[in-house]
Amino acid sequence: MAITRQTAYKLWIGDIITGEYHEEIGEWDPNYVLVKDKKVSRVNLIATVVDKFVSEDGSSGNIEIDDGSGSIKVKVWKDDVKIIKNVNIGNLILLIGRIRKFNNEIYTTPEGIKALNNALWSRVRRLELEKEFGKREIVHDDSIQKIQIETTIESPISVSESTRQKIMNSIGKEEESN
Repeated sequence: MAITRQTAYKLWIGDIITGEYHEEIGEWDPNYVLVKDKKVSRVNLIATVVDKFVSEDGSSGNIEIDDGSGSIKVKVWKDDVKIIKNVNIGNLILLIGRIRKFNNEIYTTPEGIKALNNALWSRVRRLELEKEFGKREIVHDDSIQKIQIETTIESPISVSESTRQKIMNSIGKEEESN
């Protein structure tokens, strides 16, 4: 039997932390969270870093990320601590990771983290998730409001373009100027 990599689903963090966690018995069957009838063991998240901790000896660490629907910890140990080394509070990141649970806390372990230099990527993801799952109530707390990134669109965009296209065009213009 060939082993295939599980899909990294694009989800709201709020759906992950409120989903039902299932532990599988088989050696090759991954644990998962049941979200909208999907067995999710890997996630693809775009979120803002709201907290960071690295132990004094550098053997463990975590960051907490928030996408407006909820927050989740990203935990690392040993050699993986280098994955969060250059991540700072306020950074917008793309995370590919596995869902885990310990002591009734659902968290992720990263396979990769990439800093996103343009805050409009969070809008693109929000539009993707709203299209897939519908609108979700966004939770605002003081920590998110303090680090919220404001962006401006420098040139007017045609009203006939879709919202997603407007954002994609703005991102392209921003990246060209950098």
